[in-house]
Amino acid sequence: MDNLPGEPENIRRTSNKTKESYWVGLALTRDYNSKLSFMDDYSDEPNLRKLILRSCFLLGTIMHSIGNCFGSETLKTKGSSLKTGIALILDDFMKNPGMAIEIDRESNVLLSFQIKDDISVISEINESYDDDINARILYTTSSGGNLNRIILKE
Repeated sequence: MDNLPGEPENIRRTSNKTKESYWVGLALTRDYNSKLSFMDDYSDEPNLRKLILRSCFLLGTIMHSIGNCFGSETLKTKGSSLKTGIALILDDFMKNPGMAIEIDRESNVLLSFQIKDDISVISEINESYDDDINARILYTTSSGGNLNRIILKE
């Protein structure tokens, strides 16, 4: 699929036994009314993006090591967020909602939803079917976020 409204984070098959479809959790959702995300800013410059991310990793590793040597939790925390690259994209995580889309085998979007959680990444999504209420139940979570239960009535 091209032009997704975010970066794919995971994919899971739905509980639908009659029609093959999948849930795709999206990270770094795009806000088309605002500035582009870090990944969009450098999407046409993969070598520059790689250089920036590797430089952040190196600087973050140094900061984290210095924090360990001197017992500075601030340096360790800031170093960790810099070396993982989260410092570059944290604003994108915080301002945009987490999103998931249901797609069929031909990449047609069947359903979508957004969740504004602690950190707006749907890192896990799973579906079950509840015969008692005749509904699909989605369970989503984000890294360090809440567990969400969403009932999809047929």
